[in-house]
Amino acid sequence: MRTKTLQILAMALIFVTLLISITVVGISASIPPKAEILFPKEGTIVHQDEFIVLIGRGDDPDGTIREYLWSVDGLVIGHGKDLSYKFKDVGKHVINLRVIDNDGLFGEDNVEIYVDNRPRIYLNLTPNVLQHPLEEAKLTITIKAPIPNPSTIVEIQQIRHSGVIIKEEDRKSLLTSFEVMSGKPEVKTINVSAIWAGEHSIKLRGYYWRSNDPSNKQWIESNEVSFKVTEEAVPKSPRFVTYDRFLQLIFGLFLFTVIISFIFFLRGNFDKKHIIPLFAVFLIIIVIGYLFVVSQPSIHLNDYMKNTSL
Repeated sequence: MRTKTLQILAMALIFVTLLISITVVGISASIPPKAEILFPKEGTIVHQDEFIVLIGRGDDPDGTIREYLWSVDGLVIGHGKDLSYKFKDVGKHVINLRVIDNDGLFGEDNVEIYVDNRPRIYLNLTPNVLQHPLEEAKLTITIKAPIPNPSTIVEIQQIRHSGVIIKEEDRKSLLTSFEVMSGKPEVKTINVSAIWAGEHSIKLRGYYWRSNDPSNKQWIESNEVSFKVTEEAVPKSPRFVTYDRFLQLIFGLFLFTVIISFIFFLRGNFDKKHIIPLFAVFLIIIVIGYLFVVSQPSIHLNDYMKNTSL
């Protein structure tokens, strides 16, 4: 009887000991950290042979993050919270971030991206705020192609914009074809402006193809850039009538005088008393126009717009 009692007490002691051990271990167990890839996001399209920065974040509620480990398609590519990386192969790739805490536990996050080999048209505009009428901003166009051989042909066909003034020679120089080699971007700079206040944007669109396959054309467009004009950007002209409009008025009056004279001639009333007043009025209008219209100084948009295009 005594032996049986001792056995029961021993089993109870073992049970209590195990219960206490499990409870202590449960209380003191660490929580695994959480990993998050901030960039690139799921489905991002990345340009081949161009560096991007992988940005990650780790969170450990009961400790600290000891290590950030990056891998692409199962292969480790580097360490650190942020990592610069260049993708060589076109297609889908899986990026993995593993964060490890001070207890050796880890958490992971994955995103799938796509790497393509299309050329790129980058626009950069400075400054992006214009203060006074017809102030100009500098638009830099950079065309890049990732494949070394063969070369890439980029043909810009459209300049999409809202209220932007582009000089005619600059517009023609953009609407053309560019042959771009890998590592040798094509860079072009032009000046743009606007004639009214508000927001204005620019985007280029066109086609590209490989020099050895001209029949395989594909659509391409640039990023969109914008600038703001803070005040009304149309010069106010003190002229009531512009010079060219005044010449048109004189020519019209001359034709009117000739027609009236011809009518009088057909009716047989061609007399000096009818003609002289008409020509007198004609000459008076010319003199008044010259004194009060043509001779007045003016800043005119026509002079600026002569070689520009909206």
